[in-house]
Amino acid sequence: MKRKTIVTVFFTLTALLLSGGKAEGQQQETLARSSSPTARYAAEETGLPAAAPWTLQECIRYAQENNIEIQRQELSIEDAELARKQTRLNYIPSVSASVGSGTSFGRVLDPTTYEFRENSSNTDLSASLSLGTEVFAGMRKYLQLKKSDLALQDMLLQVDKARNDLSLNITAAYLDVLFAEEKVTIASQRTRTLTLQVEQTQMLVESGRKTMGDLLQLQADLADAQFQDIEAKNNRTLAYFTLCQLLEIDDYETFRILIPESMPVSRDGVAVGPGEIYEMAQELPQVKSAGLAMDMADRDISIAKSGLYPTLSLSAGYGSSFSNGRQKPDINNPATYIQYPFKDQIRDNASYHISLSLSIPIFNSLSARNNVKSYRIARHRAEYDYMIMQKNLNKEIRQAYIDAVGAYEQYEAAAKNVTTTEEAFRMLEEKYNLGAASPVDYSIALYNLVNARSQLAQAKYSYLFKTKILDFYRGIPIML
Repeated sequence: MKRKTIVTVFFTLTALLLSGGKAEGQQQETLARSSSPTARYAAEETGLPAAAPWTLQECIRYAQENNIEIQRQELSIEDAELARKQTRLNYIPSVSASVGSGTSFGRVLDPTTYEFRENSSNTDLSASLSLGTEVFAGMRKYLQLKKSDLALQDMLLQVDKARNDLSLNITAAYLDVLFAEEKVTIASQRTRTLTLQVEQTQMLVESGRKTMGDLLQLQADLADAQFQDIEAKNNRTLAYFTLCQLLEIDDYETFRILIPESMPVSRDGVAVGPGEIYEMAQELPQVKSAGLAMDMADRDISIAKSGLYPTLSLSAGYGSSFSNGRQKPDINNPATYIQYPFKDQIRDNASYHISLSLSIPIFNSLSARNNVKSYRIARHRAEYDYMIMQKNLNKEIRQAYIDAVGAYEQYEAAAKNVTTTEEAFRMLEEKYNLGAASPVDYSIALYNLVNARSQLAQAKYSYLFKTKILDFYRGIPIML
């Protein structure tokens, strides 16, 4: 009676510990879903609950915010914005000012009489303010402004393409980690199965129902299973390392991803045909960027043509000067001269000008016309690049669709193989336990089962990734 009470208390405490651990796990999962990845890492450093596994969406978002290549390309956006701003500032007239001063010694020019004086000195000061602008230059400023708008749009599309490529790479690495986790599970199951079988066979050998050769065969198989188990765990570590490299995270040893409870595999991923997917893919940034390249080439042609037109320029200016050698008659005594005041000289010496100039290109070694021809060649090149891009895009989509259909058929075949292999192993295991099968037969059956499960896992994740590629072409956000 006392022993029964002790057992009851033991299982009660165990149940309480398990329930507490489950509640804590749910609390950490809630924290993981309600906070950003960086916040959860900061919480871990401050002593709060440990960082929870990352979802695929969190990995993609974090990578897009912290990837060095993305940040490097975003600097090009700033350059394009500055260039666009400058094309608008070019409409503002240019203003310049100049000030000069000098002193002459010896034989100097008298600014009053315009005669030279011997053994004298003279200090003068001059200042001017000028304004100039192009009134007409073949609409060059307007065309440059429109091209800068297109260049900024193209740079934004280039960064979007880089983000999309990074998302695909993150998805591939994430699925590789899931596949590696499942391989570890499969290898561990084989190890546990052989461990139990070795223990059972050990007892049968001691009772004389099995031979030592049977035990040695199973022990050899167990050693091989342990080797495969270690290899699977190493591959999992490498998969995490690859994913963390894309995320710009150094601590790959403690980093973990959230393993979905279920990832259903259905033919819905290939329900849309390649032709329809190709039409949807026209919204991809690389497609729009190729179209903008032709538009920018058209602008370049127009800008080059502006060099064939006359240029009309407007300029205006103001200037004045002062000299300490300049004198004027004294009002009270006209026979004598006094120093000409600075303020009066600046006012009296002031001058203004305004002018229009027309520059007509007559002959410049045909450079302007050759520039137009060169940009027309570039326009044809951009058009061919667009056609090649569309051709490659269609090829990539059709190839991805064919791969996805093939992967789904492989998954179906692998699923059937697992079902039959599991049943075959169950029957063989019963025979082995009854002594009607050898350890070699048991090991072969177990190996076939492990291999079938591995093929099923590989086919599943291969199909999932290929369907994510099709979703990417369709403009559907990547998620599991």
